Amino acid sequence: MHDEDAIYSRQHAEAEQAHVTGRGLLGDPYAFTLAFKGVLLEGLEVVFIVLTFGANQDSIPLAAVSPAPSSWSLSSGSPSAHPWPGCRRTP
Repeated sequence: MHDEDAIYSRQHAEAEQAHVTGRGLLGDPYAFTLAFKGVLLEGLEVVFIVLTFGANQDSIPLAAVSPAPSSWSLSSGSPSAHPWPGCRRTP
């Protein structure tokens, strides 16, 4: 049988015992990995939604190309891609 409570308790205990090492650019590797997985899954969800809308309009190439300008502006170092100074370190 699949016991969700036991799985949650085990994962919660592992998260509590994770050590913050603060090496290099990653202040907390465990938190970085957790956040990265969440952002990656949300990003993939958006990709599937956009491609589905494109498929419904019989224009998959347009749907595939349309997010490129916004992703380019975010990855090019625009001011909107950088966090506010007060949000760099959250307690």
